Amino acid sequence: MSQPIFVALIAGACTIISAILTALITKYGLPFWRNSKVIRTKGTASEIFAILPDGSIAKDESGYGYDISKATINLGKNKIRLSAILNATMTTGEVIISDAELTGDGVFMNGVAYITYHVHDIRNAQEWYGLLLLRVPGLGDISGYWIAEDHIKAGHIAMGSICLTRI
Repeated sequence: MSQPIFVALIAGACTIISAILTALITKYGLPFWRNSKVIRTKGTASEIFAILPDGSIAKDESGYGYDISKATINLGKNKIRLSAILNATMTTGEVIISDAELTGDGVFMNGVAYITYHVHDIRNAQEWYGLLLLRVPGLGDISGYWIAEDHIKAGHIAMGSICLTRI
C-alpha cells in the first residue's frame, strides 16, 4: 500500500472516530453538564444584620451595598455552579470592593440552591467564604440569603439578602 493512500485511510478513520465521539458526547454529555441550563443574571445584595462575637444581634450599620454583575448560573441535574463579579459601594459613593471574583458550587433540589461560595478580592488582597441559599424558579427573579464572616469586622458573622435578575 502506498504512503498517500495509507495517510488518507488514517485521516478518514480519525474523522469517523471524531464524528462518533461528538455524537456520543452530544447525546450523553458529561455527567455534570448533561441536561444543564445556563442562566445569566445581575443583581444586588445587602447586609441585614450581624451576629457579634458575644452572640448578640446588631442591625447593619455598614453603609454599603453589593452590586453583582456578569453572573452566570449553571444548573446541572442536582448541582449548581455560580460565578460573578462583585463590587461594594458605600452610601457615600466610595468603592470599597472592585471587580472581586465570586465563585461557588452546591446542590440544587426542588428549585432551591445551597451554595458554598468564595470571594477573591484582588484589589484589597482579601478573600472570604460564605453560604448562599437561593430560590431559583423556572422563570423570574432569583432571590435568597447569604451568610459569611464579615470581611471587614473580624469575629462578626454577617447575614444578608440577595436578588438576581435574569438578563
